Amino acid sequence: MEFLRFIPPKLSESDRNAITSPEDGEVVYNLDTNQLNVYNGTLTSWEPVGSGGNTVVGAFARIINSSQQQLNSTGQTALNFDTLDEKDALSGLSLSGNRIVVDKDGVYTLTPFLGIDSNSTVRADPFIKLTLNGSVIQDSLGRDIRFTGIYARNSGAIEFGGGNLSITKTLSAGDEIGVVAERGNVNLNQVFTIPNATFLEVKAWQTATTTGTPTATRIPYHFTQRGQASSTTGLFSKSRSSAFGADFGLPTSSPSDQYVNGGLDPYRVGDDKRIKRILFNTSASAVGAGTVGATVSVSIQVYTIQNTSETLLTTFVIPLDPANVGTFNNLGGTTSNKSASFNTDFAIPNNAMIGIRFLNVASSSTQLNAIGFTNVTLEIE
Repeated sequence: MEFLRFIPPKLSESDRNAITSPEDGEVVYNLDTNQLNVYNGTLTSWEPVGSGGNTVVGAFARIINSSQQQLNSTGQTALNFDTLDEKDALSGLSLSGNRIVVDKDGVYTLTPFLGIDSNSTVRADPFIKLTLNGSVIQDSLGRDIRFTGIYARNSGAIEFGGGNLSITKTLSAGDEIGVVAERGNVNLNQVFTIPNATFLEVKAWQTATTTGTPTATRIPYHFTQRGQASSTTGLFSKSRSSAFGADFGLPTSSPSDQYVNGGLDPYRVGDDKRIKRILFNTSASAVGAGTVGATVSVSIQVYTIQNTSETLLTTFVIPLDPANVGTFNNLGGTTSNKSASFNTDFAIPNNAMIGIRFLNVASSSTQLNAIGFTNVTLEIE
């Protein structure tokens, strides 16, 4: 019995690219990558067929406002995001003024975080909106989409909110994303400050245009905490956080942003994964129950849970630079940023959950009494 066989032309990648006026659907065998390539007239490019084609790539980046900003009117105020962080995680992003610019077509998830700094005379109920090419993003009925839930009491504290809601948009190369803030209807004659802890996180789901299957995946763990502690223990316990049990839950689809007794909800990342890098960023810190000049550090512990048994993978100790020192001190007007990154290579056992916890490793007379916004990212392959 004879079978009909289709054998496409076998070409090197350079010879393939030298084809003039390729037809939509034209197929060649790429000798450099040992893959079938098909010409996609819509994208005007050669796309790999099989494991490397149409691969969804998830990556993160964020833009941060590095200077404080005041809102003193009832209209929209564009936030001055001027620092692009983790650009290596999502290549191709750039800044244009106070907007972030994408360079690839794709589906993007946009998650804004907002912080406001109040004082003893100010109450505020603001909200934020995302803009696309200068226009506020709206729903299908033409209504502005607002991110709310942040309320600053006149307590001299920094309030943080956001992260629980996202907008998913199909964007084209060259589109610009921005964030605007508006004041609510409380004490409109007052001025409140947006500190340098507000950021917009961008997650992109893009179709790969290179051969092979990308392996880098970032799983971000976020938590927010108010800027003032209410007890002498501070925000971080000086001992191990609570044992495995009811305090740790398993999210159904993504890492929880809930802060739980010095730790975060464990998260199932899949089989045959390795932790390759850990990134840490905190916007501000303050030390309580200590003397002037006291210092404090945070210990980041990465652990796995399997069959209710915890295994500590690694610990990093990061010294913080307190903005203020004193009993029950707030963050105040002077904030202190701290960033760190660590290259690692730890295997995550199959069927195990991965989690992060934070411990205060200051002296017995010092607690980490207040912290602004802290973000920890695990880079997992």
